[in-house]
Amino acid sequence: MTARPVVFNAKIRNRILVRILAAASLVLVVMGLVLYPLTYQLLHAEITAKSEAMVTVVAAFMERWLVEKSAALAALADVEAQYTAPHPAQRTYFTMVGHQIGDPPGVYMGYEDGPFVSTKTGGTLLPDYDHHHRPWYQDAAAQDHLIFTTPYVDARTQRLVMTIAAPVKNGQRLIGVIAADLFIDVLVEHSAQPYQGDQHQLVEKKSGDHGKTPSYKC
Repeated sequence: MTARPVVFNAKIRNRILVRILAAASLVLVVMGLVLYPLTYQLLHAEITAKSEAMVTVVAAFMERWLVEKSAALAALADVEAQYTAPHPAQRTYFTMVGHQIGDPPGVYMGYEDGPFVSTKTGGTLLPDYDHHHRPWYQDAAAQDHLIFTTPYVDARTQRLVMTIAAPVKNGQRLIGVIAADLFIDVLVEHSAQPYQGDQHQLVEKKSGDHGKTPSYKC
């Protein structure tokens, strides 16, 4: 006896297609539920790793940059410790070291029992300006070592700066405080330099070497 062929009419065919589409949709949903957390974790791990690498590179560059600036000022403080008052070569020294530290350059020094000497340019100081009352002077004198201030508004340029300041001493006697400004916009610009050049070289070198802004003025 010969089997009769099954004849699919349009209604049955549509039911089969609907079930196939429903099954396929269910498979896709299940795959999505399984793959989404895995994909999220992979992307999150990659983004986190890249962010940490970026922070490491920028931090290493800024640390080296700040160490170079502070070393130049510390060396100048040692030179000025040989004098107890302003001297003829002082402005030459200030200008030379100022170009190594700041942009625009400028080094200044307030004497404990004397005047305020500065090679900074741009703007003018108020007539009643007294370096003894400035935070950079008071903090460096009180802490008795080189310091970095928190960012503040510069009295001359009205730009946001961070000051490096160091006490100048002859023995135990405080002669004064010497300082130089690092402009925050320049600091930010320098911090981006590793990515304008060869960041891989800096990473390899590093691995091989193993709220509100205060508004007081300088």
